Parts: sequence; C-alpha cells; structure tokens
Amino acid sequence: MRTAGWDRPVADELLSSYLVRVAIAQGTSAHRLCARYAPGISVWTRDIDRCAPERLIRVVADQAQVSVDRIEGMCLSGWRELAPRTHPMAAITPWISAVGTYHRLRRRYGLHYCPACLEQDGAFLRGWRLSFVTACPMHELQLRDRCGSCGEPVAPHRQGVMTRCWHCQGDLCAGSRPLEKVGLGQRWLSSCLSQQLSSRSAPSEIWLGLKQLLEAFAGRPSRRFADAGPRIRIELGDVQTQRADMRLLDGLIAQWPRNLWRAADRQGLNQLAFSSPLPPWLDAAVRKLPAGHPRGKRATPSARLKAVRRAEATLSPGWRTERAEFLLDQVPQRHGH
Repeated sequence: MRTAGWDRPVADELLSSYLVRVAIAQGTSAHRLCARYAPGISVWTRDIDRCAPERLIRVVADQAQVSVDRIEGMCLSGWRELAPRTHPMAAITPWISAVGTYHRLRRRYGLHYCPACLEQDGAFLRGWRLSFVTACPMHELQLRDRCGSCGEPVAPHRQGVMTRCWHCQGDLCAGSRPLEKVGLGQRWLSSCLSQQLSSRSAPSEIWLGLKQLLEAFAGRPSRRFADAGPRIRIELGDVQTQRADMRLLDGLIAQWPRNLWRAADRQGLNQLAFSSPLPPWLDAAVRKLPAGHPRGKRATPSARLKAVRRAEATLSPGWRTERAEFLLDQVPQRHGH
C-alpha cells in the first residue's frame, strides 16, 4: 500500500521535485522527509537528479509503490547513454545544466522552468535541466531560471510552496511571459532523447556532434568583436546565455553544411578548432575546412615563406603542396584587412 502523501509522480518529473512535493503534502521540509525515510543518506548536499544513491531510489519506489525503473527514470543518469565517453561522476555532463551545488545552496541557474507548466502542475520537469531547452514546446514560452523579484536561482528543496521563491517568497509564475518558438537545435537534440531522428546517424552521434560544433564556435570570440572574451560552457551558463548559444547553433545547422563553412571562414576557424574524434556526419563537413596548424607550433608567415621558397628552390619532395597550403592559409588574413 502506498504511504500517505506519496502520490504518483507527474509525467517527466524530476526526482528532487517529487520529494519536495511529498514533503509539502506531509507538512514537513524536504530535509526532514529524507532524514525520516532515508536516514544516513546525503540528499540535498548533492545534485540527486544527476547521481541519486541506489538506496534512496529503492526507498522512494517502495513508499510510492512504483517500480525502481520508474524512479530511476526521474533522474538524469539515463541520458548518459548518449555520451558514453563521459565519466558517471564527471562534474559536467554534456547538455545537462549544472546547478552549482554548495552544501544546500544552488549557486548556478541550472534548473529552468516554464511558468505556465509550473503553475499548472506544480512540479519541475526533467527537460528543464537540459541546457539546449530554452523554450517550452507546449506553451512556446521562454523558460525562466530565477526569481523575477530577487534574482535567486530556483531551489525547490528550500521552498515551502513549489511556485514561491525560497528566498523572498515571490511568485515564480508572475510577470510577463515572452513567447519563443522551439529552435532547430532544440528539436534535433530532443529527437535524440526520443530516438525519433530522421537522420541516418545514431542519436549519440548527433548528441555529441552538435556539442562539438557549438564548442568550436561559442568557445572563442568573434573577429567582429575584438573585446569579446571566450564564453563559458553552455552547461554552466544561465538561460539567457544558453539561448544565445542555441541561436548560434541554429544558424550553423540551418543550411548544413554551407552555413558551417561560411561561419568558419568569417571567424578564421580550421579543422583544429574541433575536438576529436568527430562523428562521421560532422567529420565529413569539417574536412572541407583548412587543416590548420598544431597549437604553439605554427610558424610565422615570414618564416614559412622562407621555408617555402627554400623548398621550391631545391625542388624538395612535396614542395608544390607546401606552397599551395601556404597560399591557402593566407586567404583568411587577406579578408581581414
């Protein structure tokens, strides 16, 4: 029999959100709830949605009278299958926003929410932890990541009411609700999760490839803005930063691969800007870019010119190829003048 207050989870609800709702239903705090049912387990000083202890999962499944698989499905660990090279205890998992756990505080804006969905269901969903999800696919609203009154990150485990800010008790659902349609990048990555890709590539290849593509461009400033510094990883940014990164990604894949080649030419990127190994669909496009030079070993134009002239004068093997590569590498520099 299900224990009183342990109602069934909302569809796609986060484990942390469910525990908070159960605590509120039982008239207690999330900390006291876990101390009662799972004594000795550190719950709120970690990101339990990324790394929930097995014992806690079994306790919740037993109290709620649902399967262990159902509770495990409320965590984010299942999405690691799309990034098999990522260590289970890695600080950052590709495309999963970091909440910045510090004791029981949350210092980063890694938990987003749709004000309409939160107002309707009173629960926080798994999809809101994905750094590429910046728009609600149901309501086409911009997602939020903080209290509109005090600016504090969302922290459900410290809230007495799901729709109220833990810090100032402000209404998280109040205020204007700007519209935003789901972008192309969000649709592609969401299709990886649902295994409903129209592409021939495997979901994991799209999942990791889009991350490598974004990092190649978003990880460095544009030549148009000399004073712009490199951006932080999308998983560490707030929802506004993630929205800007996803717009960049949308533009790159809109007319694939022509937009990639155009953007790489504008920013002077070559093959070495992309981390390897690349999935086949991305590797085929990146191989059309200039090869580039290993970091720290690039010769100056004058030194290379002397070497090319020397090779040409002595007719050393491959001198024509060396000359052609040198001339091609000068093209982006001439565009910049």
